[in-house]
Amino acid sequence: MEKGREDRKKPTIIAHRGASRYAPENTLAAFDLAWQQGAEGIECDVHQTKDGSIVCIHDSDTSRVSQESLIVAESNLNDLKRIDVGSWKGENWKGKPVPTLDEVLQSVPKGKQIYIEIKTDKTILEAFYQVLDRVSSATEQISVIAFDAEVIRQLKVDRPQLKAYWLTDFKNDQTEKWQPDLNQITDTLKALKADGLGAQNHEAVDQTFVDALLRSGFDINIWTVDDLDEARRYLDLGVTSISTNDPLSLIKALGLG
Repeated sequence: MEKGREDRKKPTIIAHRGASRYAPENTLAAFDLAWQQGAEGIECDVHQTKDGSIVCIHDSDTSRVSQESLIVAESNLNDLKRIDVGSWKGENWKGKPVPTLDEVLQSVPKGKQIYIEIKTDKTILEAFYQVLDRVSSATEQISVIAFDAEVIRQLKVDRPQLKAYWLTDFKNDQTEKWQPDLNQITDTLKALKADGLGAQNHEAVDQTFVDALLRSGFDINIWTVDDLDEARRYLDLGVTSISTNDPLSLIKALGLG
């Protein structure tokens, strides 16, 4: 065991798109339920509308979560607001609308965290900063996450006080090694001035991987973990946080309640 590992804090449980096992993802209902279930943080996904609003929805269109199909970037906020994105999860969620980022930020309790995944390129950042400036969430409660390295790079130039995590998944290369590897990830995080890594739930994330990143001063969030044995593995590895669709079960299983 690396010296000091026994002193690490237990991982924070982040509700992926809210308590999305139980409630319609990326809705205020899912986020509210996550807080009720004891989550320390929520994760939401954001896109920009045609008229410049920032809304919480994972896909670039509404077809997966609604009977209507609107492309977010080609739709005004009022058009998106009239769509029911709750009924697909059950009749008791009928009528739940797409929330704005303003609404979600205003719902975050004091002392809790929000991970905001930017799903587009860096052109969204100006409007994103405008939301942050008019909503009184504490800076230390907010982490921005993105697969697009340029989003993270630009954000750390514009708002260095905000935490920013670069996201990655893992793929086999022709030599059957996982890519990106630890060195590539570390180099990327340093180049971006990122605060941490959002890593896919994957066998590539082992003790050597976790210890090296933590030793370099980076946080590690793992997404998305619903299996309890996998969650216990990450608890033992000492990751910073775990994103899950089922915060209630993970909190109970890991003794974090």
